[in-house]
Amino acid sequence: MKTNSPKTSSQSQDISIGGRKTVSPKQVLMLVADINYTTIHLFNGEHFIIATTIKKVQKSLDSHGKFVRTNKKFVVNWDYVRSHCAKQLTLQNNQIIPFSRRQGKLVMEKMTK
Repeated sequence: MKTNSPKTSSQSQDISIGGRKTVSPKQVLMLVADINYTTIHLFNGEHFIIATTIKKVQKSLDSHGKFVRTNKKFVVNWDYVRSHCAKQLTLQNNQIIPFSRRQGKLVMEKMTK
């Protein structure tokens, strides 16, 4: 007989991101778009591809952390941004993410908060 065990606090913070896959928003480093697929990169170096648009994944993550759309291809978790300069962000894993002119104002607003 199956019993329902109470969820721990870390399990209750996990979000469903397609199929049976769940992920903790705190572990998400960035999202990378590829047409109707999204690659989710975690801080521990893992990554996986899901058949969901980046827009839908970003909507589900928005209420769980500081996620910023830098251009058509990338959404980054602001908690993992190491530094920024005129047109790019550097993440804690030393990856450089450019941001577009249109998204530049939003990115600059996030920098000042």
